[in-house]
Parts: sequence; structure tokens; C-alpha cells
Amino acid sequence: MNTTVTPKLTQNDEKVIARFFAGRPSMLQEMGHDPEVWAHLARRSLEKRMSELTDVLSNGALEAIATGKIDLPATCKSIAKEAGIS
Repeated sequence: MNTTVTPKLTQNDEKVIARFFAGRPSMLQEMGHDPEVWAHLARRSLEKRMSELTDVLSNGALEAIATGKIDLPATCKSIAKEAGIS
């Protein structure tokens, strides 16, 4: 039995894309079709979003994260759970 789940966009993501291209149909043709370009851009966007958090942390926190003394993803999940955010 194959239990692999194929990732797909959420309905909200699809709406965002539709709004983005509304009135810009020629842009669809101009877009590159190289998946590596899009993968690179997506990684950069994720890094930018993550840096929004690290930009506001103290130097001490950043040093602890950089040296592996704090596991930031695990810490964020724990804080979110305590705050009732899921």
C-alpha cells in the first residue's frame, strides 16, 4: 500500500495565485519553467521569513541558537503550545 502523500497548494494559496495573475495573463507565459529556479526562490523566501524572527532576538539568544545550545524549532513549538497556538 502506497502511503505517500503528494503535497499540494491550499485553497488559499490557489486564490493568492489567481489574484496575482488577474490582469497579468502575459506574465504566465513569461514565467520560467525551470523548477530549480522556483525551488531556489522558495528557499530564499523561507529564509527571509525565518530571519524575521531571528532579527528581533537578543544577541544572547542568537549565540545560543548558533552554538546549538537552543533548538529554536523545538523551542518555538513548545512556546506556541503553551500559548495555545497550533
